Amino acid sequence: MPISPRRSVSGIEQAATARSGQYALMADSRPMEVLTPNGVAEEWTVWVEMATSHRSASLTLVALDGRAWRAEQVDVFECLLSLRDQVEPLGIRLCCNGARRGAWASGMQRDMGMGTSVYLLAETVPGKRQVQALDPAPAESIVSVQEQRTWYSDWLARRSR
Repeated sequence: MPISPRRSVSGIEQAATARSGQYALMADSRPMEVLTPNGVAEEWTVWVEMATSHRSASLTLVALDGRAWRAEQVDVFECLLSLRDQVEPLGIRLCCNGARRGAWASGMQRDMGMGTSVYLLAETVPGKRQVQALDPAPAESIVSVQEQRTWYSDWLARRSR
């Protein structure tokens, strides 16, 4: 079933939302560079919504042709992983920081910031920098969700030695 994303005139909106009895803290749209199955870079739109009363977030990715995919989770980073799980089998790659090999949201980033930022973890255990999960990233730094999860698991194992 096609999804109709909310339209926003002002970018970030703060408004009461009747949907599910939640109070929408933020609703925003932003451009998202994607690599299509044929390797062409296109600028699609991603809608971000975060609600406070039930601590939830959603991302809706809208293609140029109107197709849309939606993920709802407890935070933005988890939404991003879920959204990528939906589009990667179709050959679509999202070119954002949260899709990079060493990108991962810490518990504090998820709890205090709703997973809007991630650390770019270094191969060596010490060393990390914080970036916004949905900000653009070079296409050559993007990996699949599975590769990202495996890298993070291996990084944790190296850290515990």
